[in-house]
Amino acid sequence: MLVVFLDESHIRGTGYLGRCGVAVEDGQLLPMETAFREILSRAGVPLNDPGLDVEVKWSPRHGNWIRENLDANQRRQLYRDLLTLLAAHDTRLIGAIFHYANIAAWSADVNRARRESYIHVFERIEFHAQRQSQPALVVADHEDDPISTRQRVTETFELVRSGSEYLQLGSIYKHVWPAESERHAGIQLADLVAGITTCMVANQQNYASQYWDLLRGRFAYYREPDVPQRFGLSILPSNEREVFIGNHHPYGW
Repeated sequence: MLVVFLDESHIRGTGYLGRCGVAVEDGQLLPMETAFREILSRAGVPLNDPGLDVEVKWSPRHGNWIRENLDANQRRQLYRDLLTLLAAHDTRLIGAIFHYANIAAWSADVNRARRESYIHVFERIEFHAQRQSQPALVVADHEDDPISTRQRVTETFELVRSGSEYLQLGSIYKHVWPAESERHAGIQLADLVAGITTCMVANQQNYASQYWDLLRGRFAYYREPDVPQRFGLSILPSNEREVFIGNHHPYGW
């Protein structure tokens, strides 16, 4: 089985929203989780103090131990070390980055962008799972409140049951499964991937570019058949997609 961990990045004030996932085979889950904790421990992060916020975040909040106790160079090295797990555990990346403020039909509606991002990501998860001949379980950070979390479960259940306009989603198990991100290495890695990729697409690359070499070439891609879903990274509007792919080569070519 494939397990796909999802998280969101929203750059407020820019009109960009991203949702990215880390797809990992179930046999790699425990080794990846163990390696994740070992890297944090080597960096001095106090994992065994339940009163501390030690979650790995692209934009950690005030009070987060990593933000408050590691300087810029230490944090950069920690994040680079963590991102090496993507290749070490043979993951594939999947995502959707939307400049929703520049999509006229969406009327700069961030909630529309969130719904559409799930459709685009689920289509690409389905395509990847089919090519791997495996079912997929999708785990995501919970929404900001319980009502929104339940709504997202309902929406994705209907999406899987009915399929999208372009694909039946028969490889995905039920719906998105919400979880507490601080308890899952996969969601925390997805947070980094979403933050880095969204910043790269949004041309806010000063910080994100330090990590792009560890993501480039890891996005799912299949040469056949000739359909949009064979590309693991969906970017809209399409003119921004072509510029980004030409300049930053997310598929390694």
